[in-house]
Amino acid sequence: MSAGLPEDVVNTVAQMQSPTPMPPVGSNWLRHGVTTQACLIDSMLLGEGHMLDEIAHELYRVFQVDHPDRQPADWIPRIQSHLGHLTDGDPTYQEPHHLSVVEVGGRWRFGYF
Repeated sequence: MSAGLPEDVVNTVAQMQSPTPMPPVGSNWLRHGVTTQACLIDSMLLGEGHMLDEIAHELYRVFQVDHPDRQPADWIPRIQSHLGHLTDGDPTYQEPHHLSVVEVGGRWRFGYF
């Protein structure tokens, strides 16, 4: 998990304005590996965002091979923990990113625009 840097807000706003496709290897604009749960959650917060259950179903679909015992609802705590890492911190992660993440109409997204 990455630690927050001052440019994270600027990079997130730039990604929202002009999303760039994720490369097959490497990391995203927040330095989360492109094949990780964190990267998938980050990308689902772009644009209009998604409901927690939509994010959970996508994590289930993509990562069920690695976690065959998990059902979609089992991913909700993981999502909430990552949202904490993106905002003001979650004690299980490194330094937070200090980004704005908001819930609008049940949909979670980055809170810029």
